[in-house]
Amino acid sequence: MLFKLKGKTSSSILISAHYDVVPVEDIDLPKWDHPPFSGVIDQGFLYGRGSLDDKSSGLAVLETFKNFLKTGFVPQKNIYFAFTHDEEVGGWDGAALVTKELKDKNIQAVFDEGLIISKD
Repeated sequence: MLFKLKGKTSSSILISAHYDVVPVEDIDLPKWDHPPFSGVIDQGFLYGRGSLDDKSSGLAVLETFKNFLKTGFVPQKNIYFAFTHDEEVGGWDGAALVTKELKDKNIQAVFDEGLIISKD
């Protein structure tokens, strides 16, 4: 998914997150204190596959986008919001397609999760 919030100038920035998680093999299930996809809250801690990588930042980005729309905020630059579904398995149908779309529109941006930046 790729959304654009039109800014006052033609320059752009990209904010991204992914909503997939690393798969869990059946053999690894006994290693979990709680079922990996349960979202259990135990003693104030959330236990659930993907709760940190990358659901929390994805929700923060969506809340920001929602608040921008709600308040009528117009940024200086165009803001692209990208949400992908396959980062944990290579990103070929997510980040790669977003990158192609931005390239086709001659928009230069770094597409990452905040840890590793790769060329091309």
